Amino acid sequence: TPAFASNGPLQYRWPTPAFVSNGALRYPWPTPAFACNGALRYPWPVPALASDGPLRFPWPTPAFASNGPLRYPWPTPAFASNDVVAIGPGLGRNRDRSVIEALLHHEKPMVVDADALNALAGAGISPKRLPSDRLLTPHPGELARLTNRSGNRNELTRNLADEWGITLLHKGSRTAIATPGHPLELNTTGHPGMASGGMGDVLTGTCASLIGQGVSLHDSAALGSWLLGRAAEIARDSEEIAPESVSAVIVAESLGKALRSLRLSSY
Repeated sequence: TPAFASNGPLQYRWPTPAFVSNGALRYPWPTPAFACNGALRYPWPVPALASDGPLRFPWPTPAFASNGPLRYPWPTPAFASNDVVAIGPGLGRNRDRSVIEALLHHEKPMVVDADALNALAGAGISPKRLPSDRLLTPHPGELARLTNRSGNRNELTRNLADEWGITLLHKGSRTAIATPGHPLELNTTGHPGMASGGMGDVLTGTCASLIGQGVSLHDSAALGSWLLGRAAEIARDSEEIAPESVSAVIVAESLGKALRSLRLSSY
């Protein structure tokens, strides 16, 4: 779009490490805005966006708001009254021990993604030490940094969730969700075009929104995965584009239609 410029060739899946946005934003991308936009597609108050620096995006909608310049170390007073915390998207890898302390001790449920997962792995901390009200959403690479175990992905997801005592959403084709005491869930929606930047951040925001409305972590993970995949299908079909051309932006914009299709049982 006119808002975006590239200092290198842009192909079907954007953004790439060469991507710049009006000269103001460089990789790493995606940003926390994707997670907030995912949350805002549901009847949920505007989420607070925590940042340790100025946020500058030509974002197409008023998708997020900050209730003041929130800075680390964690936890800050701004999170004390919130129902859920989503942590990881846009966090960056150079974080101090306070992030780990928040993951281990913050009293509210957390959706843990991206660089928050990498922070755990980098500190050599097993997810077994986390409270049970943690939803971890790793893709296979992030999961491999958390454990040296491998094997059948469904069995691996089941076994790790039981061993760690948390809810585990293992992203990928047929995303697998497991929580101790619950059956393994496999998602049935989506397409290969979802393997692009920002999709996991939208999922993080979607799951956090559902948890904030009182849905259990397990059901939030299962429903959030289904809605994200269905939104990606709707974005592909309504825009009449190839799956590879589907971006996190238009998927986030299609979440409301995905929820409507579920409510109308039209899928």
